[in-house]
Amino acid sequence: MVDRKHNPRDRNIWKSPGGALFFKLGIPPDLRDKFLSSTGKAKTKISEPFGTDSRTEARVLRDQKLVHYQRVFTRMKAGVMMTPEGIPAEAAAYRRERARIDLANRQAQLDDPPAPAELAERQKAEDRQIQMTVGRDIEEYAEKHHITLEPFTEPWRALGRPMYQAVLAARSLHAGFEPPPTTTAVPPVKQPATSTNGYNGNLERFSVALGHYLDWMRDVRKARVATIADYKSKAERFQKFANDPSLGAVTIEQARAFLNEVEAQGVSTATVNFHHIVCKAVFEHVRRERHMFSGDNPFSFQRRKHKAKKRAKYTVDELNRLFNSPTVTEREIKPETYGVASALPWAAVLALYSGLGLEEVAQLRPRDLRIEHGNGWVIYVEHEAALSGKLKREGYQRTVPLHPELERLGLLKYHAALPRNAERVFPNLPVHHSKGKRGPTLGRAFNNWRRDLGIDYKDRPLDFHSLRHTFGKAMEDLGISEPDRVRLLGHAVPGIGSSVYSAPELKRVAPLVAKVKWEGLEIP
Repeated sequence: MVDRKHNPRDRNIWKSPGGALFFKLGIPPDLRDKFLSSTGKAKTKISEPFGTDSRTEARVLRDQKLVHYQRVFTRMKAGVMMTPEGIPAEAAAYRRERARIDLANRQAQLDDPPAPAELAERQKAEDRQIQMTVGRDIEEYAEKHHITLEPFTEPWRALGRPMYQAVLAARSLHAGFEPPPTTTAVPPVKQPATSTNGYNGNLERFSVALGHYLDWMRDVRKARVATIADYKSKAERFQKFANDPSLGAVTIEQARAFLNEVEAQGVSTATVNFHHIVCKAVFEHVRRERHMFSGDNPFSFQRRKHKAKKRAKYTVDELNRLFNSPTVTEREIKPETYGVASALPWAAVLALYSGLGLEEVAQLRPRDLRIEHGNGWVIYVEHEAALSGKLKREGYQRTVPLHPELERLGLLKYHAALPRNAERVFPNLPVHHSKGKRGPTLGRAFNNWRRDLGIDYKDRPLDFHSLRHTFGKAMEDLGISEPDRVRLLGHAVPGIGSSVYSAPELKRVAPLVAKVKWEGLEIP
């Protein structure tokens, strides 16, 4: 957080732990009901990324945003909407306020001339704006006229400044305002001799770049907590391997050596490729989103080829051994203590007869089992039930008709007997905070139960997720159409936007699901 006591010029600027700068502004209490979050709640603050980590650049953008929101608040308080007739007056007010800010800034520069370091910072800020806005246009111009323009040199700036100002003018006119005055060119600043390509971004440490990338994933991409944690662990492995190098110092040979070491640990090709993808993404984020790296991405080479392995399904004999063991036969409708042991038998039969995955079972809430439009009981899998508020994939949100075998085995009685304040169908499952999941402990308990029964083979890896595949294979054997199978399992279907069945669809699909069975399987 910016220390306003020691940084009065940085008011309304907030720095995230990863170094990204944000614009923060409190919303007047009487207007908060007009600024709603994605959940429909009134917001108390406006928070917007500046898109830069330069404080000098952020201060300019901050001043522009303050003027904008002051006008917005004034109009909203007066109940005035922007009309074509009101645009000229608003533009004039905007110009007056901007002129006042420019005059104050110029006076401040006369009273306190900027130091060489401040000039250098301004030059970097201007370079970033030009590169972000018209960098590609400059490259195309140079290619067309067969000339060489080294980025961030004076010839490059001489071409880029007017192009950048033209873009700003076009944007301003489109919004109904006059273009801002042309920015005074910053005196040339010699780049550090230690830079390998004329731009200081190559000297940034990998750990710093990773921090920015993870902040971007969280704040812009809205990635799940578990996804961010997974990416962080993979990238930090390279950071440790290479001793947190500067970006420009990483070579392709070093990147290959790292991936070879990961592979030597006996992990799958998919896992090696995941490390590859994450490390490549960190470099690309610095280049494309922050425009601070212009070297070659050392991870820009082809990933390893691998053949996907089919996950094994349970045989009828293995299912009988599982579901006729004391773990299931002694299951409790209303256990004295809720936890992993009480959840295990119910979670297993639920997965077998619904195709739900481990985390989908673990996150179920009592209201997710309900009667749907007179079509009987269904299971809802929803984003809101996940700890992060978001399922791994959009298609995972779906409705699954409750198989009649689950009712026969007593699941609805167990559901009805839950404590009134229960937040989950399976209360008290430990939360794995680093992954943002409830299922890992339940999955380990299932594997221990399976191994104790002798269901453990090197050539046929089986786990909780195999129950889902066993259900999917049973639907296929029954002749249920592929679109219905993939919707029930939560996969994407071309041409179908949702896996949540409508009432008429449920009426058609529920009888098909009810026919899923395994000849010879008997569960008491």
